[in-house]
Amino acid sequence: LHFASCPTMWRRWCLGFCLCRTVLAVPSTACPDVEQGTLQACERCIHDDLCQTDTRLNIKYVCHDFTKKCVNPAWNITEVYSRCPEDPADPSTWGAQCKLTCADQQVPYACAAARCVNEDFPCNWARGCGIPKGMLQTSLACLRSCNDHNEMLSSIGYDQTCSEIIGRFGCQSDTLAINIPEFCPVSCKSPECAYRCDRSWQEGGEVPNLQQQRCWTQIEGGLPCLDAIKLGQDCHCKCASEYVRMGSIRGRKPGALSISDQLDGKDLSLNLEAIVGRTITLDFTGERMRSEEPAHAQGPRLKIIPDDQICSTAALAFNITGLSCEQPPGADALGGYICTTPPTLATPFLHRWGGIQMNACGRFLLCHCNELCDIKSNWVRAGYLEIKPQLTYGSMSAPLPGCAAYLPTLPPKQVDTGNGEILQKMLITSYISIDGGLRPLPETLMAVAKSFASYTSVRSELLDADAPSEADVEVTDYDRVDFGDRRLQACVDDDAAFQAEAAKASLTSVTSCSEALTFLGSKEQLCNDQTLENAVIVGCRATCELCIPSSDTTTAAGTTAVVTTTEPEIVWPGASDAIHLVVAITARTNLVRDTVATQVEYIKTDPQPLLLVLYDELEAIGLSGAAIPGQMWAHVALGPLMVDAPPDTTTTEPPPTWTASSMIIVILVVSISAGGVLSCLCVGMYMYVQREKYASSVGTEDQEIVERSEGGYRTKRKVIPGTAPEPRKESKPGCLSKCYRRLCPKKQIRRIAPVMEESAGVLAVGARVRLMGLSQAHFNGLEGYVTGGPNDKGRYTVDVIVDDDEMCREMQTLSFKADNLLVLPPEHASNQAANLPGRGPSSYRGGA
Repeated sequence: LHFASCPTMWRRWCLGFCLCRTVLAVPSTACPDVEQGTLQACERCIHDDLCQTDTRLNIKYVCHDFTKKCVNPAWNITEVYSRCPEDPADPSTWGAQCKLTCADQQVPYACAAARCVNEDFPCNWARGCGIPKGMLQTSLACLRSCNDHNEMLSSIGYDQTCSEIIGRFGCQSDTLAINIPEFCPVSCKSPECAYRCDRSWQEGGEVPNLQQQRCWTQIEGGLPCLDAIKLGQDCHCKCASEYVRMGSIRGRKPGALSISDQLDGKDLSLNLEAIVGRTITLDFTGERMRSEEPAHAQGPRLKIIPDDQICSTAALAFNITGLSCEQPPGADALGGYICTTPPTLATPFLHRWGGIQMNACGRFLLCHCNELCDIKSNWVRAGYLEIKPQLTYGSMSAPLPGCAAYLPTLPPKQVDTGNGEILQKMLITSYISIDGGLRPLPETLMAVAKSFASYTSVRSELLDADAPSEADVEVTDYDRVDFGDRRLQACVDDDAAFQAEAAKASLTSVTSCSEALTFLGSKEQLCNDQTLENAVIVGCRATCELCIPSSDTTTAAGTTAVVTTTEPEIVWPGASDAIHLVVAITARTNLVRDTVATQVEYIKTDPQPLLLVLYDELEAIGLSGAAIPGQMWAHVALGPLMVDAPPDTTTTEPPPTWTASSMIIVILVVSISAGGVLSCLCVGMYMYVQREKYASSVGTEDQEIVERSEGGYRTKRKVIPGTAPEPRKESKPGCLSKCYRRLCPKKQIRRIAPVMEESAGVLAVGARVRLMGLSQAHFNGLEGYVTGGPNDKGRYTVDVIVDDDEMCREMQTLSFKADNLLVLPPEHASNQAANLPGRGPSSYRGGA
């Protein structure tokens, strides 16, 4: 009974009860959930029966063909817009903005997409109506993208696109008879897209992703629709045309996209990555996805299985929490599994499962079922999920099942490619912070020492072993070290050491690092000079920045190289439970020194290879699982600091050198002390030695002996002339002869083949050359032999003859450009060599 329409006097007569008419609640033809005649004037409508009837004026309102609002049929178009105004800034006041007559009031509302620019009409239009009867949210009239309407411009007679019109007239123009922002909402940045797509999904909006971003904002930011859809995002508001095309894919079923679904040749299935042990959420997008009663036993459902299994029959992969699938009692292996975990969110365009945790690494197959999941054919392969271990900067987790294949391998060790490895003892100290719960127990420190020995080891041909060894690594707890007794070497140049090493390279004119820097002209050339490498290492540590002094170390000219330091000022990174370690590694060659320093520097970039070795060592020493942290972080707080290592405490005395006079004294002392028999024996031995020494020897050929300096940069060649053979009668060796030969075997002299010259005019290995055009004038005019080259800089290695006489030839190995080398013909070389009885013009030491 409706009393609002009863006259007032009738209400009094009937004591407030008026039986003027009886009205039954009749649902609308287009919207069954809305009663007929309940929408007031200017409210949005899709059918005439939704609009009210004014009984006082006897006016039946109708749904306007252009605005799709309830209006008085007597109003003209001007009155419609004046009585039902629209605010350009408030899309909720807008009409359907139909540019041509749209009289459709029943499905499929074909005129909506062809003639009306407001995409909300008809599916998100009338109050309380929702999707009109007989339509779905995926119907063509409902699934309309928020885009510019270039095709609508063409239908009303404009042959230009939105971009062309805006480029000429802008978004506001009195010249054109159209409202440009209505046709071009995206280009004119009208609030339409934000209003439509930011609503809840029940009102037709998009579901935001896990980062609370909606797809339409990413699309307008430049991300292609298909790329956004492949991420599993709900993009139906902005990319509606792609969802319409999905429904036309041959053989496709309603629900999530599968690995066989493609648009424009692009695979649309998921291909995700996640970290093992972390809780993840999975989103699946598609069209006609079941959103009603998601907890219903018929679906939708999700299953994660190994990538080589079949979705319809496989069980869940092991070590998964958050999903449940069980095999029915009595079912065989092909009977399949019943999954009981519903999605946490189900909309017509997105299904979401949260709270999933993968506790094993590997590649897994994502299986999705939209509905009727007990039917095997309704399961589809929706994509792949790859679970990897946590490989973030500065950290390493204890490996979980299947994760070993993803862990990084150790970096390649440095290999010595030349012959420049020399003995050099250095102490390399680093300050390492490891947090995660590891305790500084003695066995823990031992495992850390073994880890650094393995991590920094390299094959040393000079030592004929892998170095550094475990004995060369010392690890101490920084928090328990007394820095009052700690002594470090100051970072200063050592002129005496530089001069000593430079003299070994025949550079006696340079006595200090500063003089060498002045002579060569640049620090780069000094620090990289091969001839001065040993001298630079021991004498130019400050100039060439070969060490890092402590912050409390103070030095002055003339002070000693070793100074007492206090505790370094270190800012320890990491958590409060971190252990602070001092790792001191002794390197015994320059190759080992460089490798250790490089490997420690590598920890700053990627500490995972070191931590991988540390996990193995902690398990090898027998620590229990509880004592080994599940996750550790490693940082280099300071270092590597390089100083000269202290000499070894144990030394071996050199063997005594015996001379003829010392032998005579020994013989006299022994003869007086031991008696006549022993004296005679010793005198006899001595006489035999003298006889062998001055006896005629067998004739020998001329011998050339090559001697190298300790650094290996200079050589000497000595020529020992041969002697003519003298006949000597062989006699049967006596007792003294046998004894002497057994005790004192003759030392063999190494024979060196003479250098062969190449043909004249060819600058090649073996050619004899003369130096010229050098800035160091004392080298000009010297001669030598080419021993190598050219290198990548075009320089040749030459053994330069710096001193030459009949018995000794001293040579120095240097490198020169081809422009400074004059190739000598073999005839000249031979004649000159023959005409040098003493120090000739090829030696600057003997004078020109």
